[in-house]
Amino acid sequence: MNPFARPTVLATALSLGLASQAAMAADQAETYPSIDFGGVVEVEGYHTRPYTGSDESDIVLATGALSLEAAINEWISAEISTLYEENDTPLEVDTASVMLGAEDSLWSLRAGQFYVPFGVYETAMVSDPLTLELGETRETAISAGIGQGGFSAEVYAFNGDLEDENQVNSFGATAGYAGSVGGADLALSAGYINSLGESDGIEETVYDNTGGADVDEVGAWTANAVLGMGDVTLVGEYLTANDSFDAGELAFNGDGAQPAAWNVEASYGFDLLGKPASASIGYQGTDESVALGLPESRVLAALSVEIFRYTALSVEYAHDEDYDIADGGTGESAGTFLTQLAVEF
Repeated sequence: MNPFARPTVLATALSLGLASQAAMAADQAETYPSIDFGGVVEVEGYHTRPYTGSDESDIVLATGALSLEAAINEWISAEISTLYEENDTPLEVDTASVMLGAEDSLWSLRAGQFYVPFGVYETAMVSDPLTLELGETRETAISAGIGQGGFSAEVYAFNGDLEDENQVNSFGATAGYAGSVGGADLALSAGYINSLGESDGIEETVYDNTGGADVDEVGAWTANAVLGMGDVTLVGEYLTANDSFDAGELAFNGDGAQPAAWNVEASYGFDLLGKPASASIGYQGTDESVALGLPESRVLAALSVEIFRYTALSVEYAHDEDYDIADGGTGESAGTFLTQLAVEF
């Protein structure tokens, strides 16, 4: 399995385990502050056949990220990370937050800018799943979590960007379980957010359509399961709005859209010429999301090899099917071949 997840995915996963994330590591020395540095570099080359027009190809710095984590004392820690994605995200502070809670504490608190725990977005693929494209949400927020015996729960609140009122009126909650069942590793989670329009994948479209005025709050829920059985890992995730947006905010086929997305994949870990490797296949899809530029369905296959320690070489092919012309799409298919060299340190 590709050992290098995107920093945004890592931040979301850390949020789900908030009850234990406040401590840096169990084996850290008692001398404070204790500071750890890290980073990720991902270089990608791709060739794509779009729905319409000529083929395209490029070599890009897909991810350049640095992170710092500091344990101030037994109860206080902080993290800050930067992110750059060529042609997508300019160099910026991606996350910066303060955590309160000891390693063995039942409860914890977090405040700052981070990816709220709505969705898990687990994947063995090179590209992000469509569930992440729809639901990932970075905000300046405050959250409170509890956790014990593999069970965890978290609530959070933030001031959304789409409302005229300057109030903390956006919120959500998540709950999950991680443990072993019959010799298999199992992780389950479910979450709710009261305004899906605040997600990174929807907010700009809704704002462009409305100017941010009088935007309805459309709630959403998500559920995720990850099952590990030896060398095989199965992933399933579903995310959907509870209701339809107003047609003037986000439209589908002349009416308000009720977007949804899902991801199902399987991966198998093995040795390739003495190197850890994984092969993965996946199927993803969306409903009523053509206005967001997402495909109606996507089939993927990927192979990843850890060619050196902390260094992975991965290849992926994705076949997309667009929405029908009657639904606002092209009715065409597209394909992308992607190669990635990733280093984590």
